[in-house]
Amino acid sequence: GPSVAARSTGIAAPAKTMEVHLKRWRWFIICWWSCLVAVGAFAAHYFQRNLNARFTVPSRSPGFKAEQEYGQYFPTGSEVLIILCDHHDNHLIVGKALAHLTDSAVAWATEMGLDADTDVIGYYTLARSGLEEMAVHFLSAPSRQNASTSSIIAISVPPKRSDELAGALEAWRSTFPTDALRVRLTGEPYFWRASLNGVIKDVERVHPLVLPVALLPFLYIVRSWRLLLITLACAAATAGCSFCLMWPISLATSVSSLAPPMMLSAVLATSIDYSLFLLSRFREEVNRGSECEAAVGTSLAFAGHTVAVSGSTLALCFFGLVLFPIPIIRSLGLATGLTITVSIVVNLTFLPALLITFPSFFTDLNRRCKLRCSRCWQAPLSPGTDAGTEKRTMW
Repeated sequence: GPSVAARSTGIAAPAKTMEVHLKRWRWFIICWWSCLVAVGAFAAHYFQRNLNARFTVPSRSPGFKAEQEYGQYFPTGSEVLIILCDHHDNHLIVGKALAHLTDSAVAWATEMGLDADTDVIGYYTLARSGLEEMAVHFLSAPSRQNASTSSIIAISVPPKRSDELAGALEAWRSTFPTDALRVRLTGEPYFWRASLNGVIKDVERVHPLVLPVALLPFLYIVRSWRLLLITLACAAATAGCSFCLMWPISLATSVSSLAPPMMLSAVLATSIDYSLFLLSRFREEVNRGSECEAAVGTSLAFAGHTVAVSGSTLALCFFGLVLFPIPIIRSLGLATGLTITVSIVVNLTFLPALLITFPSFFTDLNRRCKLRCSRCWQAPLSPGTDAGTEKRTMW
């Protein structure tokens, strides 16, 4: 087979070409990824609003056939939104408030283009139609503890207009306040919305706790807080670009609410892993006395090849999930595979561009710490010194 020198030359030649282009376009690359970080924060907000927390049944399944038949009988695809009213029977103002709320619901349905006679069902609508036997089923039996009664008003609204009805209800509360009547919204739309909000809160609570723990092994191996800044920058660029790409996808197809947690987990895992490969090799080359550009070229030639091959394999595995017939698995595979692909590009372009642009900052790895602790000092390796016996510094 080919010799080690021949294989090294074959790997180093593309890396050298890439190094030349990175040096030429380094400011454009830094500005490009920095802008995507800012745009990604904007896109993440709208991307989360388009997520779907529902489980869509696969085609050719009995559940799919049942949904098709249901759509034939109810072609509008409306969802039932329920106004739940808790009130005390000993307050005379409650009856007037409930009647006014029912009239308001009928007016809202009419403004939305719905049929108020069939899409708004409650105690007063049925009682006014002479269906008192059915109307009593919309009232609960009085509670023995606090003599309270609950009544419901069911409204069939299109899925995208439930927020509009919620806003109208809030306006009604401000114009007709009463302590004896508590009005709440519930139903299928709010069930899925609560599920989606729970996922978003879990992401906001868990990932800030996981990030410091995940960075500790990286900091222990690299022993440089300056190189740690590059890893954080790469993670932010990967997340921003991934959200920018998934936002238009969520407008065209259904994306599961589990996609953001999977994407952020992939961002942390790949950004730390791939930057660890590149920066640990970069540090070794700098400690051997290499210049910054030469150290970057060597890192791209060897560690960069590993990042490209391993990352591409992992991304292809996740993209393979797109072939599954279940929409939730397809969306997770697409989102995660796309995030890993972006992470590969970021670590092979943004990371070396930062090193080449600011060489004096990232190559000064042998400074004394503020306490001038002797064990934190590390002199450059002399020729012939084993890299495994060096004492690295945290500064």
